[in-house]
Amino acid sequence: MVELLKVLLKAVAEEEGVAPKIIATVDELEAIADSDSADVPSLKGWRRELFGDKALALKNGEFGLVLERGRVKARPVPAVAV
Repeated sequence: MVELLKVLLKAVAEEEGVAPKIIATVDELEAIADSDSADVPSLKGWRRELFGDKALALKNGEFGLVLERGRVKARPVPAVAV
């Protein structure tokens, strides 16, 4: 899970034009992988809006990573009718 969160972090940082380490550290990614309610900066304030909500959605199967024109993008996973 941490490796997927790293890929998501890199994609979000690239899209927003900021360095990944400003949004989240590896320690934070590990904490998020362990708990949806981790007490880390990337799950608070602007970092949560930018990255944290997507990280939790990815972790819970609500977001996916796709390639678009050679770049990784995070996209909501469409609901599947049962």
